[in-house]
Amino acid sequence: MPYNLAGHTVIVGVSIGIALAGDGGMNADTLLKNADMALYQAKAKGRGICSLFEADMERQLLSRLAIEEDLRDALEREEFELLYQPLWDLGSNRIAGFEALIRWNHPLRGTVSPGQFIQIAEETGLIRSIGGWALNRASRMRCGFPMTSRWR
Repeated sequence: MPYNLAGHTVIVGVSIGIALAGDGGMNADTLLKNADMALYQAKAKGRGICSLFEADMERQLLSRLAIEEDLRDALEREEFELLYQPLWDLGSNRIAGFEALIRWNHPLRGTVSPGQFIQIAEETGLIRSIGGWALNRASRMRCGFPMTSRWR
């Protein structure tokens, strides 16, 4: 229930991560790490959620951390590219402009879908650098078409 604290309404919520020790073959550090991963999962699902640790959570977390680490170097290694999709004006029956679509060509992972890295880039603040690169690159590209006022 909300309560008043020095004239401000305060609402307290909780998210819970649970890890089970099982047969006792798990040390305290591993148990805490697993509970922390379950808590991270609970917070990702929304407030007031309880999440039980599952072995797949560790794989997902390690994959996310690897993508985050690789993203930090991707701009320097020039692994991003922009693809241009035409926007068709049905009224004039002509191309009205282009939408720039970003792709990440990782040397080991191959083409990484924006669905796999954009959210991580947003959460880590790397989206600013990636967005700046994309705007800079798109503004220098002409896609082989004259840049007249009708393209804006």
